[in-house]
Amino acid sequence: FPSHDNLPDGWYLSAGFERVLTHINLGGVLLIHYPLEDAISRGMDILALGVVEHVIHGHTHQANTPDHKDHFNVAVDRHAFRPVDYRRAIPDHLQNTFLDALSQLL
Repeated sequence: FPSHDNLPDGWYLSAGFERVLTHINLGGVLLIHYPLEDAISRGMDILALGVVEHVIHGHTHQANTPDHKDHFNVAVDRHAFRPVDYRRAIPDHLQNTFLDALSQLL
């Protein structure tokens, strides 16, 4: 599901990335470039995502897209080109499971 860069995965791996993912589910929090509806319309298998309680995505930028209570758009231009603290992006009840899943990756 490439977005702006259409380079093969090997390019990113040779540049030092450890892996290239279309998405990752961390404790029910799905991190994905596209809003979930867009990813599904592009052919992503929703069953492969696992249990998803909350979606953090970018891509839509300033587009007039509806906000969902279970989605958080982290496109930089929607946040004054500043990083977004995960505590703003993830509901309180999912933060511990998210952090536990993240720590297992590191």
